[in-house]
Amino acid sequence: SRTRSTSSSGERARLSAIDLGEVQRALTENSINLVLEGCDRPDFDAFALEAHHEAVGHMNSVLASYMFKAKSRLAAGLTDDSSWTISSGTFLQAYITFMTKIDSLYATGALYHSATHAVDCTATTHWLMQTEYVMERTSSLDHFIAVAAAAVHDVGHPGTSNLFHTKTMSELAIRYNDKSILENMHVALAFETMKDSDCDWFSLLARNPTGGEEDASLHTVRLQQYVRKGIITMVLATDMAKHSAHVAELTSVAQEAEPGDLLKAPSEDAPDGADEQKA
Repeated sequence: SRTRSTSSSGERARLSAIDLGEVQRALTENSINLVLEGCDRPDFDAFALEAHHEAVGHMNSVLASYMFKAKSRLAAGLTDDSSWTISSGTFLQAYITFMTKIDSLYATGALYHSATHAVDCTATTHWLMQTEYVMERTSSLDHFIAVAAAAVHDVGHPGTSNLFHTKTMSELAIRYNDKSILENMHVALAFETMKDSDCDWFSLLARNPTGGEEDASLHTVRLQQYVRKGIITMVLATDMAKHSAHVAELTSVAQEAEPGDLLKAPSEDAPDGADEQKA
């Protein structure tokens, strides 16, 4: 009952504090920081980070902490006047706590779809989002959505394929009707984890990005919808059954489009003020 719930909540808070402490200790290691500096380059070495025992079990949270504390687009987007949250400090603590839980949900038995793989993808995404071409067309919030999606895109992976689940009619296959089974599970698990009060950064997306007071609640809802839709879309796009179609689309854009052709008006799904957030 209430006593058990309070006790459970207190234990979660205690464990979260321990995890955050270990993340901060890892970030004091010069050798780890030297590895993390590579997240701004396409040759980031995730295995070098994994080789540091201080980072094992906290790789995604260590990388996330570094990306936000370094002089990066993410750090600027979170702290400037057009920030997408009402409290940058509380938001960051909740997000890093969320990442510590995501780290714990990556199965150690999944040799490829592991926390190391997630860190590798996140660092590559972080680098890509900081390229001039992408920065001209996205906001710091888009950057955050992309790295968050990269970090969670394989969380809870059991080490088996969608085809395996379909053929065996597993519980997951039945739940998701054979459609992007694992990808649906990954993103659902991420949002389920986010519901824990100590790592609910999603509810802190509660500020009108334009800085206005009018219809603040509406802007909050739209901002949350934008972030949720972005993460879901990106994670579901990692289904390898859709890979060829995505590559063909990207190839077409790269070969045929002039740079100016991609500067389209904001989507109706984008929250008001998205343009003002662009770097």
